[in-house]
Amino acid sequence: MFSLLLLLFLVVTFGRKTFSFEKLTRIRFFLIPLYGAAMTLFSFDSGISQPLLLVLTGLAAVVIGWLQTRSAVISDTHTEDRYGRPIIRVKKGLSFLLGWGAVFLIGLLIEAAAGHSLAFGTILRKGIDDLEYDTLFYKVFATHNTTPIWLLVSLSSLSYIFFLIQKNPAIRLAIGRKQKKTDR
Repeated sequence: MFSLLLLLFLVVTFGRKTFSFEKLTRIRFFLIPLYGAAMTLFSFDSGISQPLLLVLTGLAAVVIGWLQTRSAVISDTHTEDRYGRPIIRVKKGLSFLLGWGAVFLIGLLIEAAAGHSLAFGTILRKGIDDLEYDTLFYKVFATHNTTPIWLLVSLSSLSYIFFLIQKNPAIRLAIGRKQKKTDR
C-alpha cells in the first residue's frame, strides 16, 4: 500500500514539474547527465554478450531525447544569475512525459532481456525508482544500473539537452561555466 501511495505522490510531483516552467540548472541539466555518461563507461563490461543491444539502446536514446524536445517551451527571463549566466526556464510538456514513458518501457525490456522478473512488484519498484530519479536529483547518485540502462538514461538526457540547445542557443550559456571577468 505504501508503495502505491509513494508512486502516486511521485507521479503527481513529476507531472506538475513537467507541465510548469522550471529553471535550467547546471546540476540537473548538465552535471547529472554527465555523471550518467561516466557511470555508463565505468559499468561497461568488455565481455558484454549483446553489443547490438547497446547500439539499439543508444539509437533509441537519441531518438527519445529528440522527441522529448518537441513540445518543450523555452522562456528567456532576460535576467542573469549571480554568475552572469542567463536565466532560462523550460516547460517540458507532453512529449517529455511520453519520452520518459518510452525510457521506462525500454528499461523494462532490457531488464526482461537480462532475465529479470517482470512481476507486478518489480515493475512497481522500477516505476518508483525511475520517478525518484527524475524528481529527487540526489537519487541519481544512489542508483545501481547496468550498462544498457545507464546508456539509455544518460544518452537520452544528453540528447535532450543537445536538441534543446538547437532550439535556443542561449541554453548553452545558461548551463555553462560562469562568465570570466576581464579587467581590460
